[in-house]
Amino acid sequence: MKHKGLALALLLSVAQLVAFALLDRRPPDDHDDFYTADCLPSVHRFSEASWIERPRVLVEQFTDGPLHPRLAQTALIATLGTFGASRANYRLANLPFLLLLVFGTWLLARELGCRWPGVAAIAVAATPVIVNASRKWDLQFHAAALTPLGLCLGLVALRRTGRAAWAAWLVFGLWQGLRVLSHPVTLPDAVVTLGLAALLSGWVGRSHGIARGARLGPVLAGLSAAGWLGLWYSGLARAWLGAPAWSFDRYLELRQSYAEVSWAGEASPIAWAGLLVELLAEISWIHLFPLGLVLVLPGLVALPRLFASAKPDRARLLLPLGALLAQVPIAIVATSNRAFLNDWLFAVPALVVLSLLGLEALAPSPRALRSLAAVFGLHVAFVLPAPLLTSLIGPEPVLEPAFYDRPPLRVWTRSTSGRMLPTHHLLSRFEQPIDVVAARLAAVEPPSGSARLELIDLAWDPARGAQPGCQLARFDDPAAWTWSAPDAFSGLAQRPLSAWPFAFAGFEGLWTGASDAPSRFAVVRLWVAPTEFWADEQTPCRPVRRLPEGTLAEARRLTEERLAGRSELLWDPGGTLIGQVISWDHPEEYLGALLVDRSAGQVQVQLD
Repeated sequence: MKHKGLALALLLSVAQLVAFALLDRRPPDDHDDFYTADCLPSVHRFSEASWIERPRVLVEQFTDGPLHPRLAQTALIATLGTFGASRANYRLANLPFLLLLVFGTWLLARELGCRWPGVAAIAVAATPVIVNASRKWDLQFHAAALTPLGLCLGLVALRRTGRAAWAAWLVFGLWQGLRVLSHPVTLPDAVVTLGLAALLSGWVGRSHGIARGARLGPVLAGLSAAGWLGLWYSGLARAWLGAPAWSFDRYLELRQSYAEVSWAGEASPIAWAGLLVELLAEISWIHLFPLGLVLVLPGLVALPRLFASAKPDRARLLLPLGALLAQVPIAIVATSNRAFLNDWLFAVPALVVLSLLGLEALAPSPRALRSLAAVFGLHVAFVLPAPLLTSLIGPEPVLEPAFYDRPPLRVWTRSTSGRMLPTHHLLSRFEQPIDVVAARLAAVEPPSGSARLELIDLAWDPARGAQPGCQLARFDDPAAWTWSAPDAFSGLAQRPLSAWPFAFAGFEGLWTGASDAPSRFAVVRLWVAPTEFWADEQTPCRPVRRLPEGTLAEARRLTEERLAGRSELLWDPGGTLIGQVISWDHPEEYLGALLVDRSAGQVQVQLD
């Protein structure tokens, strides 16, 4: 086979994503409500529409929506609307983006003269942060998937002459315009990339031997092609070109703190150095480790040697390198204002390719380079299958996360976006309580329209009548129990429940609002809510994550009596029934839930 490295990279990428999509049972994402919740109605409209009407559904979804560009969400709608709404298909909607990321990295590495483009492609596919983001729904991943091919197209445009230059620059410009529809932070990067390519096509490029036959016409054509999409998205031409609901200027209004620089003039050199060190530490130890220690950092150190070599096309490295360096000050400012470094995930492919080129210049012989590739091969052989296999045959990650929070697995399973509990390096076989609820509803109420579910909170106050010495309140004291509407008793506003598990069960969505007619099923969420003074003074006595013996039985008795139904306990360690699936957001006050079937005598609950 001519391109064995590329074939291996594509095969590994497909295999690991398909295995995860088919076997993992967790909710589809830890940001359902933020990224994809508003897509669900369009999925049903798309699936029910004729082939002629379907493009209109996609256009409507593409131009509307909150905060973020809609390229990835539109692809999700087309995938689920065509192949069916299931958890596996939700995740496999990322497969074309993953293949594009791997193939684009391979093309970029080959275009830059890398001797091991397959290694570069596998390296990016096996980067821990890429693995985690590709198995869930992070727009940062979709932005990263489009970036390496965009750089490759720019390099191709730089070496085209004559009529071929027109087509190359047009495609390059259109692709950069398409990139800005994936994530807001890619807009400044696309501007930088286009600007650098334009400079390199002119006197800067000719002085470095890059572009000898470049003409102004093709360059302007490429810039214009990108400009139409860029202006539409940016909102700068709203008056005469229009703008989407999620335009860049509106994003800046909501995220203006990310660009706050008032502190910069007051920061000392030590503070600036600290920010840079912190940024490098996060890149090295969380995003790229151990790949960074094996490949990236040594390769970056060796880049000056590559530029000092007599390689004829070394100056073409200025395009990916310049685009990377331009992001450093933006990333420092934004992350110092609590932005997520994952927003710059699109920089990983160019970073890896440049590092590999640096290592090739540093390697004393082909044998040394092959040895390095073999070492990295061992890393890939671990990072992709080992966590999956370990979690498949080992302890359940949702129930025993501490097992995976230790070396060597912790090196590959930690992430700044996903933390430990929902990290997508691991497979979970635990049946989520929200899936249990969806299945119960589907079993007795054939799906039609939105699933109806009543949410009620029941809180127990262990301080009610408590005595010194950790003597808690009597669990059979009615005054110690409080019924309330969701979130009312504690002020802990929770995210709305994800509607996707109900869509996977066949419903069009989920309705948890008030209704004149009571729903057959209700979820009673159990909380421990001691009075404030008692919680402060007797914290060691406070029940956490479980109710004292006898209290759960009383909660079930009260629930079945008041709701006139049968109840079953739902253990909810991930907090899916309060809309939380990120471990550090999980409130200690939440202890689980009861699912109540009120088919015997549907009684409307009047909350106090």
